[in-house]
Amino acid sequence: MNVALRGGRISIAYVSGEDWSKTQRDRMVEIDGETVCVRDRLVPLIGEVMGSEPFAWMGNKDLADDLFGQLDGARRLPNSPHGLNDFQHLHQVAVLSALNPPPAHFSFMGAKGISPEELRTSHYRTAVYQAAMRISIRDPQSEEPKLVVVMDRATADWLADLFPGSQVMAMDGLG
Repeated sequence: MNVALRGGRISIAYVSGEDWSKTQRDRMVEIDGETVCVRDRLVPLIGEVMGSEPFAWMGNKDLADDLFGQLDGARRLPNSPHGLNDFQHLHQVAVLSALNPPPAHFSFMGAKGISPEELRTSHYRTAVYQAAMRISIRDPQSEEPKLVVVMDRATADWLADLFPGSQVMAMDGLG
């Protein structure tokens, strides 16, 4: 069975409507009258949506390996997960990585005719896709629902285009 035919079993949740970056991740937001760092809110927020099910996660190297330490079944993906089959028994993945080139790279590539969206896709979104494809999404025998958590709406929409029938939903909790 083609992966695209299983899109109806895939939900893609996103955290923010803004493009994801380390600046976004490390900014302070007000939630219920309290000022908190987005990074600190991500762990409980993702934990809530994942529930008691085990999941894979990928994040920048500056995030501790035990970021989800209090959650049983959280398994970190390597930052270059291409070709790994060790996570196919999992049905959920969260991709926290902010994989943007420096601003000068955007300017240089713009001068060469590459748009910021094309650059984000080549650097960030394809890495999100690779992380998502490590779980059971590509297993033709897997009937279980899949959940992919990404950090921004544009990436969620881009990923949903690759999986016709998938559902995109916003995650509440960042104010």
